[in-house]
Amino acid sequence: MKDVTEKASKKRGWYWPLHVSFAVVALLLPGTSAGQTLDKLAKTLQITGHVVDITEGPLRETVVTLTVPGSEKPTSTAITDRRGDFIFNSVAPQAYDLRLYEKGFKPVTMRLEESAMDVDLIHVGTVVLDIGEVTEGPMAVPAGRSRRKQSNRPVREPMGLAVRYRPKPRQITFEEATALVYAYLKGCNKKHCPLEEYHNPDASDFYGFQALNADPGKPANLGFFEVDPQAGDLWSGVVCQQFTSPPLLRLQRTTRQRIGLTDEEYRKARRPGPFCEPDEKPLIAN
Repeated sequence: MKDVTEKASKKRGWYWPLHVSFAVVALLLPGTSAGQTLDKLAKTLQITGHVVDITEGPLRETVVTLTVPGSEKPTSTAITDRRGDFIFNSVAPQAYDLRLYEKGFKPVTMRLEESAMDVDLIHVGTVVLDIGEVTEGPMAVPAGRSRRKQSNRPVREPMGLAVRYRPKPRQITFEEATALVYAYLKGCNKKHCPLEEYHNPDASDFYGFQALNADPGKPANLGFFEVDPQAGDLWSGVVCQQFTSPPLLRLQRTTRQRIGLTDEEYRKARRPGPFCEPDEKPLIAN
């Protein structure tokens, strides 16, 4: 068909190559050059960011979506890595709503205007998610994952199905353990109270930290801490003492939800601190 059309057009004297035709169409657009039009069609950019909780601990596996304003269906979805970083590649330059969802945290929405898209890279910076249940907004689901329709009625699984197919809880990561220590050290952050990892041979299966004070004129050592990677409990690295506080308990509950540890499994996973003798009752520090 293409050969017949070309032959006929050549006979009539109006044959134009295909690439010339596209250029002519572009030139006919008001206030537009062919180069500008083709550049706009071909241009894409990257969008990156970093997600943390209120203790500045990185949040991994947070769902991040790009949605065109006025639409509820995401055009792109990303998941944060173990450092809390996310990246969108080959993004078309237009306005987007950047939405972040993490179970146990309040959702966040940011508007990215089209006027800011005339670059190769947009870094939205560090996004802090506050603790709280997700009460509104659709929970974005990455490709390949299923989503159950919300209902007020309890959902009943076929007998034995949840036990047979439910994945085992994972252990708490080093980054999550760091966030738990900072949650207990009220008002501390990485700048003023850096944490140094240390390995205690008597607690080899715990995450060990020494909290230091970077402020001059104050005691340099804030204490030694041990985090149980199975249950998320925070213990002293010196004596039989367990640390608790409202911010720590909230973050521990959120962390257990994130790793898939139920309350019953948590009770079974709990164990004495690394410096507790058998049958020793631990001290409790709020």
